[in-house]
Amino acid sequence: MAKGDFELFAYFTIALKVLKISDSIPKTLIKKLDGLYKNIQETPVYLIGQLGKNDKYTDCISGQEIIEYALSVILKSFQYVGGRIILVECINDDNLIEFYVKNGFVFLQEAELVQMVRFLP
Repeated sequence: MAKGDFELFAYFTIALKVLKISDSIPKTLIKKLDGLYKNIQETPVYLIGQLGKNDKYTDCISGQEIIEYALSVILKSFQYVGGRIILVECINDDNLIEFYVKNGFVFLQEAELVQMVRFLP
């Protein structure tokens, strides 16, 4: 790689999304999601999406480093606009689910994808 060339090691996206709450979620978790009411049907969340690595550089950066960076960007946003919840969506794969659990996410519900959440401080 020549000096000044740009190589992408990893990537992620962050978006705002409205999370639809299914009836299958326990009421205690619904109350934690909202903080005020017991009967919400949707709530705004930060969505971390498209988390991945460049196949050429898989040994140069870990998934842990990528998600920590994504979380740091969300925390900056949180300081300015608030929010309560971070959402990730993934296929139903034990390795992916374990990765997100190790990073503080908990299972929420399974729609088209497995949805997992982490609460902001």
